Amino acid sequence: MKESSLFESYKRDYFFELEMRDKLLQRFQLFMVIATALATVLGYLIINRSNYDFAIAPALTFFFFIILSSSSLVLSFYFFHKGVTGQEYEYLPSPGNIENYFRELREYADNNGFDDDYVISEIREFYYQSYLSGAETNSNLNAERSQFAHRALHNLFGAAIFAGLAFFVLTIFGEPVEKSQKNIIYKETICLYEKNHTKEQ
Repeated sequence: MKESSLFESYKRDYFFELEMRDKLLQRFQLFMVIATALATVLGYLIINRSNYDFAIAPALTFFFFIILSSSSLVLSFYFFHKGVTGQEYEYLPSPGNIENYFRELREYADNNGFDDDYVISEIREFYYQSYLSGAETNSNLNAERSQFAHRALHNLFGAAIFAGLAFFVLTIFGEPVEKSQKNIIYKETICLYEKNHTKEQ
């Protein structure tokens, strides 16, 4: 492959990896929205647990799913943290640094009798190495962060399923305390009535 073709190839790869970086950032932003909502749901379930009466088995099942959901949520935040921290992306030098390099290169060429072709060749080599290094570094970084994003969303999905099961147990097997107390009062009233009725007989 010709040098010019390699230059264009690495240039495309460099900007492609920057686009992939933006897509990964969107995935992590989506994660934060869903994770925040799920954490709110878990908090609601835990707080409102006291408003329901359970038999022992459903109560244990409810807390089992809450623990699984919370554990999966914590694990998803761990992978999220790993995905957004660590090694930084590699970018082209700033325009100011490039201008300084060009000025120094021009001064060097003038002092040593080199023509404009030398300056152009060196500038092109400078960009070539920058694109090559940036494309390689950012490609590896995107691959690593993509795995962390996948694991974070995978565990978040599991946390949502377990939270849904906990909500199912709460609503199907849990009896609201107010209703439960009314039932107890009703039963006690019936018992007192039957005792009094028996005595009268």
